[in-house]
Amino acid sequence: MVNEKLRTYLEELLSKISIQEIEHQKIDASVVVIKERLEKYFENDGLKEIRVFGSFDRGTLLSRDIDEESDVDILVVFNEQKWESQTYLNKFKQFAEAYYSRSEIYQDHPTIALKLGHIKFELVPCRYNRTFWGNDEFFIPLKKDGEVEWIETEPDYLKEKISEYEGEANQMLINLILLFKYWNLKIGFQYDSFQVEKYSLKKFYKSYHLEENFLNFIDNLNYSNPKQSQNDANKIAKLSHKKIDILLDNDMEDYAMLEIKKILPEI
Repeated sequence: MVNEKLRTYLEELLSKISIQEIEHQKIDASVVVIKERLEKYFENDGLKEIRVFGSFDRGTLLSRDIDEESDVDILVVFNEQKWESQTYLNKFKQFAEAYYSRSEIYQDHPTIALKLGHIKFELVPCRYNRTFWGNDEFFIPLKKDGEVEWIETEPDYLKEKISEYEGEANQMLINLILLFKYWNLKIGFQYDSFQVEKYSLKKFYKSYHLEENFLNFIDNLNYSNPKQSQNDANKIAKLSHKKIDILLDNDMEDYAMLEIKKILPEI
């Protein structure tokens, strides 16, 4: 249901949960220096490229003022599997200690986390392979059932999917993802961030307004998750959505606003 008051509230909320320009500039500046230092440190180790990927690269990262766990992912790609996964992490840790000895550094498998002031960076080892047919393959380590395996990943998959939408539709989709991530934060991170983005793409309609898309997202949540806590969070959100529809149908806009704030609280 189209409602300008709901839309205005969501837009104001977005201005608070999104990365601001000064925060973006600080991240960009740090990335430049980290890249230069990584290139120098690993110049004789088959380094192929260093790239920022993940939510920050897609514009879907919540500000660390809102989410203390927000981080910037840096993929460090090597032309071959020169070492085992733990060796890569050990060397990343040694790199961080050499250049950032006063910063917080720790292993956060399969990455090395590096906190620079208010920003957390995740250094992710990756090995590259070019197939016989000329396809690019990227592999990152993943801990599964206690064992570490190199699994294939597509660093640009979600970014390319989001980029299929242009102009206002692209920005609306990014805004929608940010709102869903904020909801996910408020329910205790019941869903993986990558899940939230994929689901947002699946349920996005460029012909809808922002508030319509968000409520459509809520309406399509299911109760068949393996985790009961996910199902409970979904039921609460869907109940508020039903109340919003009824209240708006009865011209009770102020009460509808109280319900949307139960799903997406004020900051």
